[in-house]
Amino acid sequence: MKCDLELLRNLIKDKYQDNHDVIIKTLNSLDARILFTEYHFNEYKNVNGDNLFVIAQANIVAFMQNLHSSHDILGHLIYYILDLKFDDPKRINLTNVIQRINMSDYQVLFELLESLTNNDDFKYLNAYTSHSKHRHIVNPNFNIGINNVKEFGFSFDAFKYKEKHYEKRKVDNFLTSEYNREFKLIIQIENELISILKDEKPKIWHEL
Repeated sequence: MKCDLELLRNLIKDKYQDNHDVIIKTLNSLDARILFTEYHFNEYKNVNGDNLFVIAQANIVAFMQNLHSSHDILGHLIYYILDLKFDDPKRINLTNVIQRINMSDYQVLFELLESLTNNDDFKYLNAYTSHSKHRHIVNPNFNIGINNVKEFGFSFDAFKYKEKHYEKRKVDNFLTSEYNREFKLIIQIENELISILKDEKPKIWHEL
């Protein structure tokens, strides 16, 4: 599955003639964050040379941070395209944007966003990144699997965030499954935004 990002950019230019540059920068940033996430995953999987563990850990943490950053960038993109209203720009994030979407007008978009966010791995990623950013890094540690071969490789330590306990997780399994899941849904969301823009009349986005 793919999204024609050039078509989406052109639709944004047509619909938001006065302010399309800001919206397109947001779209480009979303695309960049996804590419950065993929880059760090590949670097982690193909690490070699000196300081293997440090390089692998750096790429794992960077993967998590870039995928997490894509969420609120996506929220801003939807905020612009749907012309949602916020009294305080600091409150523009994906969670608050979803709450402001009118389901009767944008049912498909709402359901896609619910599929993206109402998921245990999505919540784990948010908790992991917030904990690592504001408290201490949840280290991805390496286990050589002497006692259990299934434990071989990197795993995230268990941690607690906002009174919830998160169990130890294998890095490979999480990175692969969550990247693939989110990437597929983000493409579907971008394609739905194309459909929305094709149907709507031109409008002017009003900057806060």
